[in-house]
Amino acid sequence: MIPTVFILAAGNSSRFGGNVKQLADINGEPLIRRTIRLVREFNPDIPIYIVTFRKELQFDDCLTINTVKQTGCVSQSILFTEPRWGRLNVFLVGDGVFYQDTLNEVLSTKEYTMFGKRGTAEKPPERFALVFSKKDRDSVIKTCIASYGLLGFRGYCLGCYPKILWLKQLELPLLLRKPRDVLVFNILQKIWNFYELPYNHIYLTDNTQDIDTPEDYEHVRASFQD
Repeated sequence: MIPTVFILAAGNSSRFGGNVKQLADINGEPLIRRTIRLVREFNPDIPIYIVTFRKELQFDDCLTINTVKQTGCVSQSILFTEPRWGRLNVFLVGDGVFYQDTLNEVLSTKEYTMFGKRGTAEKPPERFALVFSKKDRDSVIKTCIASYGLLGFRGYCLGCYPKILWLKQLELPLLLRKPRDVLVFNILQKIWNFYELPYNHIYLTDNTQDIDTPEDYEHVRASFQD
């Protein structure tokens, strides 16, 4: 079964100074073009959609899902693409620096699976890819709606990263700043616990990472020079 790949690039790159981080140079090629190349090296017949509102991220050799304006979080982007879902779907973060072995594993997966990395005291967990099949459609929609409804709105982001779909293991207390935020988080967490998230987790152990800030970018560049 050939998957349909969606590369999510509908954020505003605010922490990256407003520059289009998906076009940042990674070892001699733009980040998003690197991801496209690695997907096609796995299978050149895979259809690739770029989910974006930016004209500079719309390419002649890829399909485009134009969100018209930036989306508030990953779950909103995923819901926006629902009419284009196929029998097997792979969502990749557009600011992720992937490696071939990892991407091959993601693209070979047939089950409802989340790929990411465990968090540390300094950095919350990261999620880089989501895979689901047609039979998982209702669960995906339920999870997206629940996550966006609970924490997708600007007033309830509580300072966390906008990857709201992947909140289940996000160490939000590390990011909270005000007692009111802690109270709101505890209430939302109790509500969230009612939702069963049916996907598997695979924790990546390679250098896969994403670029949120200029400091992240410098760290990525240094990793290729080592």
